[in-house]
Amino acid sequence: MLIGAAPLHVELPSVEIKLEGTAPSPAEKYKILLKAEGSITSPMPSGSTDEGYVLSIKGSGTEKLPVLSFESPGVHTYTISQIKGSNSQCSYDETVYTMKVYVTNNENGPGLVSEIVLTVPGMDGKPEHIIFVNKYPTVPDDPDDPDGPQTGDSSHLWLYICLGAVSLTALVTLFLTKRRKSEQ
Repeated sequence: MLIGAAPLHVELPSVEIKLEGTAPSPAEKYKILLKAEGSITSPMPSGSTDEGYVLSIKGSGTEKLPVLSFESPGVHTYTISQIKGSNSQCSYDETVYTMKVYVTNNENGPGLVSEIVLTVPGMDGKPEHIIFVNKYPTVPDDPDDPDGPQTGDSSHLWLYICLGAVSLTALVTLFLTKRRKSEQ
């Protein structure tokens, strides 16, 4: 690269969180880790630590990884993974994506150009997106009556129906007894 030439700003792919099952309420915050790998020094976004850069996504949704700036040609390797959360009901996606950023001199003029290649170990082909699918158990609204609304009343309806029938019988008997006495 020429001295004083502008750095190449590379837009990184988006990361999507998908949820299966009954997600918690309030929504959980998921953390995605972007980490530089290899022997060459690869640029990292501002806010990075020695561990890497953490992207937060609340609930299901999509967020873009930050732009990286490159000043010279090279092959830069990064891993993108999800940091396991603390919800014991969740099965967190443990997929680890490898992202290679190929930075080369522009053949058609000054400056640099880049190409990003994503791979997942053990997967045939190259993924087009970075997606983590977190799975929760499916919980019906009311396990006793999945079709009815949850009222919070767990009493037994038949008990009240029986008590009402006994009370009605007692009232009818009292009324008939009083009527017979008045006719005599």
